[in-house]
Order: sequence, then structure tokens, then C-alpha cells
Amino acid sequence: MCPSGTLFNEVTGACEDPCTRTMVCYEEGRFPDPLDRRSYYECLIIGGLMKRARYQCPHGYVWKADDAGDGGACVEDHEMTLHDYFTRCSIPQGMCPDEISDPCLANNGGCHANADCLTINGGVSCTCKAGYNGDGYACTDVDECAVSNGGCSAVASCTNTDGSYWCECLAGYTGDGFACNDVDECLVANGGCDANALCSNTAGSRDCTCT
Repeated sequence: MCPSGTLFNEVTGACEDPCTRTMVCYEEGRFPDPLDRRSYYECLIIGGLMKRARYQCPHGYVWKADDAGDGGACVEDHEMTLHDYFTRCSIPQGMCPDEISDPCLANNGGCHANADCLTINGGVSCTCKAGYNGDGYACTDVDECAVSNGGCSAVASCTNTDGSYWCECLAGYTGDGFACNDVDECLVANGGCDANALCSNTAGSRDCTCT
């Protein structure tokens, strides 16, 4: 028997918390109801807030989620196998919050716009998203470029952006900014040197010498 507050998932063979996906809307889509395999939830954004609607399949049909987990359909009961849905465990009714009782669904629970809000025992926990520092209620951008050039190549420039950064190879080099290779300018039109000059490739550039 699973611990209180969890359901046994016969697909993974583990006890899992149904609140993480099926009973609380964190993303748009249709999800099975772990407490009633004849029902499903549709999560959608209305007026900037995530809302949840509960539907029930017609008599003789059950909800079967697709492989991606973000959709599905009502299928005849005999088409369903034990591996297609959660089996019942002891879960108190109302254990999982909905759009009314979940404080994170209104104004991000008071967390900063660049923070993730998590509902815990009716309260909220705020954590700044990757690329930001703070206590979750105030989050400031991290300047990744200030340390080790942001992980960019030594011959690349690092540009800090809000919550992230990007790398760009310097002139005379090519690559994705994290790995940059020297461009041999002499391979094209003698590197722009005079026809009577010798083009010599150098790191990031080239030299022209009259012959």
C-alpha cells in the first residue's frame, strides 16, 4: 500500500504524488483524474489565470491519456488495461488543491515574476528561476559573464541578458561562441591582399607581405 497522499502508478511501479500534475493545473492540456478513471481534467488559461474543468466520459467509456501525457480520449472500457491508469490508494478527498485554493494560481502566489511558486501544505514556497538570484520574492539577474567569461570561448565575447547570456566568436573566428576556430582568411581572394603579395594566416587575422 502506498504512503498517505500518493497513488501507485503501475507503469512506473512507484508511489507518486498525483498533485504534481493531474489535480493541479501547471500547464495546459488534458490529464486523467487519478481518483476516477472515468473522469479527466482540462487545464486552460483564461484571463491570464490557469483554470481547471472536470469532465466525465460517457457510460461505458474511460479516459485514456496519450503517450505524451498532454492529451487523450474517452475509449471503451474494454480497451483500457491496468497499465493505462493509476490504481486507487487511500487519498482523502480534497487533498489536492484546485484553482480556488491553490495560492500560486493568483499573482504567482506573491512570488517575484522571475520566480517559481510551489504550493506546500496550503502555503507557498518561492524560488528564483535559473539565471536569477534572490529569496523568491525579490529576484535579480545573474551576470553570468562576470565569471570565467560566462563559459564562452577565450576568443568570444559574452553578453549578459535578462536571465541568461549569449556568446559570440570574435572577428576572425567562427563557431557557436563556446567553441571558436580560427578563420583562414587567405583561402578566399588571397585574404584581400594585393595579387603580388603573400597572405599569411594568423590567429584571428592575416598578414600581407609584398613579394
